[in-house]
Amino acid sequence: MNRFTRFQKIIIGCITFFVLLGFVMKGMQSKGGMSDLGYDAFSLLRYGMFEYPIHSIQNWTNDYADLWKAKEENDSLRYQLSQQTLYEAQLIDAQRQIAELKEHLEMKEDQKQYQMVAANVISRDADAWNNQFTIDLGSYNGMENDMIVLSSKGVVGKISEVSKFTSKVKLLTSEDRQNNVAVKILLSDKASSEGILQSYDVNRGAFVIHVFDGNNDIKEDMQVVTSGKGGVYPSGLLIGTVNTIEELSNSIGKTIYVKPSADFQNFDFVQVIRGAK
Repeated sequence: MNRFTRFQKIIIGCITFFVLLGFVMKGMQSKGGMSDLGYDAFSLLRYGMFEYPIHSIQNWTNDYADLWKAKEENDSLRYQLSQQTLYEAQLIDAQRQIAELKEHLEMKEDQKQYQMVAANVISRDADAWNNQFTIDLGSYNGMENDMIVLSSKGVVGKISEVSKFTSKVKLLTSEDRQNNVAVKILLSDKASSEGILQSYDVNRGAFVIHVFDGNNDIKEDMQVVTSGKGGVYPSGLLIGTVNTIEELSNSIGKTIYVKPSADFQNFDFVQVIRGAK
């Protein structure tokens, strides 16, 4: 069966004839005649079959490369944005450590009568958080048992165990109730009231101090410092401030609850007192 009818074949033949005639007439009108027509036809053929596809592939490749580069940049930006919270936390922690180190420098100026050596807190177990921590100094650095350890804000404890390169520090907040630090409440420039730091009340967040003389001049916010009479802690080291005063009905003296000056939950650096200058 023929694909085209006779009439369709005549129409196609006429269209082909007029198209060829148009090319011939255009070639005759141009300067180069038929040679230009042939060149134009060859150029169109070359452009359509070779140059255009090649240019299209090059453009597509360049566009794909640009798109891939943009994707990588977007992925990098998204990752950096996801890390912003981490960077902020690191910055805040670095600022806190810098502030703590500045406070240690100021404390060394205030405690010039003592030989102090700086140490880093390298370990603090959650199970013994209020009892002890470990510093990066040991017998090799001259550390000994019962040396006093200070944070930037006050006394935190004393060395209880020494190895060659590290030492364990027993905190004043230890629950073994065997601290018994001799202290005094500063009533004025010339007067004080003596007492003993007996324990740490976790619920109150305060030291429990027994004052012997029942002095009625003790008031809230008065400073409490070591008295130097216990044989271990030197005199004048800040313990905290008076928070609550309770009268004792069946014994002599008072029970004083003292808010610690040191932050026992958050410190990275300490000073160890090696002796008086």
